[in-house]
Amino acid sequence: MTTRLDDTPQPSTMPNCYLVRGLPGTRRREYAIDTLGVDPKRVFCADDFFQRRAEELDDPSGYAFDPELIREAHQDCMRRLARGMSTGKPVAVTNTFSTLYEMQSYKRLARMLGYYYVAHDLFDEGRSDASLMESLEFPIPEHVIQRMRARWNLRRDGGG
Repeated sequence: MTTRLDDTPQPSTMPNCYLVRGLPGTRRREYAIDTLGVDPKRVFCADDFFQRRAEELDDPSGYAFDPELIREAHQDCMRRLARGMSTGKPVAVTNTFSTLYEMQSYKRLARMLGYYYVAHDLFDEGRSDASLMESLEFPIPEHVIQRMRARWNLRRDGGG
């Protein structure tokens, strides 16, 4: 199930910045492309940083996660998002955003660059942790998904 987190009317002159949140395995990127119609070149995620890192390290898993680099991964995502917004075309950020607080810097950037942010919440798509794990592109321990699920924040959030 998808929950749109806002119902504030969008000014017709502003392009959209979609903030797509969901537990790992919910296919956030595919949702942004297939459902929201965002060009794949304009879909950004902090996980991209760890994918590039895996390539640099020749890591066969394709995903070299390091918790010490999370801040750097989000800074990289924000830089790439800002470049993507320079086109004036719709963009999407497909991070987990397990708490609404994690979206704040992306919302500020959208407003600053003249974009209207629209948050979409995929949460778990009604699926179990085991089912989500079957859809993972990269290995994530089940306890990590459980921890994210436990802290999930479903409070409604207005667009802007």
